[in-house]
Amino acid sequence: MAESTGGASGSAAGSAGTTASGGTSGEGGAAGAPSTGGSLGSGGGRGGVAGSAGSAASGGTRGGTGGGAGAGALGGVVGTGGVAGGHADGVSGAGGAAGRAGSEGGAAGHGGGAGAGQLPAVTVWIAGDSTVMTYQEPNTQGNNMVSLYGWGQEIGRLFNSKVTINNQAIGGRSVAFFMWSVVQDSAGNYQCVDDQGTPQFQMSNGNTVNTSQWSRILNGMKAGDFLLIQFGTNDETHTCPRYVALPDFETDLGVMADAARAKGATPIFVTPMGHRTFSGTTATNTLLPYANAMKDEASKKSIEVEDLNLESEAYYTSVGDAYLAANIFDGGTTHFTEAGAMEMATLIVKEIRKNNSSLAAYLSH
Repeated sequence: MAESTGGASGSAAGSAGTTASGGTSGEGGAAGAPSTGGSLGSGGGRGGVAGSAGSAASGGTRGGTGGGAGAGALGGVVGTGGVAGGHADGVSGAGGAAGRAGSEGGAAGHGGGAGAGQLPAVTVWIAGDSTVMTYQEPNTQGNNMVSLYGWGQEIGRLFNSKVTINNQAIGGRSVAFFMWSVVQDSAGNYQCVDDQGTPQFQMSNGNTVNTSQWSRILNGMKAGDFLLIQFGTNDETHTCPRYVALPDFETDLGVMADAARAKGATPIFVTPMGHRTFSGTTATNTLLPYANAMKDEASKKSIEVEDLNLESEAYYTSVGDAYLAANIFDGGTTHFTEAGAMEMATLIVKEIRKNNSSLAAYLSH
């Protein structure tokens, strides 16, 4: 990443000195001598550029001193202090020191501002379904044995080295089925409480039993981490045990978000991308009710939302169904090729930037 660069320059008349760079404190240029007839030389050159912060032990160096006084009755031009260096991978430099007052009454220069500080290392946890999960490479799980990819295994390429991606997404999961274990019969078949596909959860002392993937997230999240949450693709289906009615969908997302916040982590909702379904040349948004329910819960709890649903639908319409079938999807309507998963990850990052997310500071470019 680019380092912060230095202080603003003062005007130079006559032969104002240039500043030192790379972190040492520059001296303002000497005042210009009066010209014949007594006209006044103007004040010194710019303040020094502060060095980038390199270690925890030392901040950025001080800014340059102020310009010397002009000869004649008036004081010197104000020198400007250097701006402290620093970048995302270095420790924040201190603000540049104020410029020295001109010797004949010139005002002191301003201190430089502090540079960007060091970013702490964080883990971005991901909870989701088969459109998000990490697949073995290569695999034959797609239509016509095409290798499938989820955006969760691609998005790490868009972040810097301070980020560790921990993708716990699993295929076939709704938000409830992801968090809580479901009762199975002796043959291993999942059990539901109705013919809609609402799961029958395992209970222990009156409480639901956490799944292994949800337990890993709960036990691993720490203060400063992020949790990206995308569900809806399976929640709308009535296949046991996936179905989650819209009111329960909102409640369950809130449970997940509250758990992240209790750990000092930041939950971020990612609305479910659309299916590859069209009416003529326009993509049809079959998952909009679940996307809107997610946004409704986010509004209630002041949670950031990356609206992959609307972004994906606009993208689908722009490139057309034939292109999607040949390049982005595996030939079906739900799952992605590597290029498709990367496109979804790119759309999410677009939303992160647009929302001025705290996660944006960790993007690689």
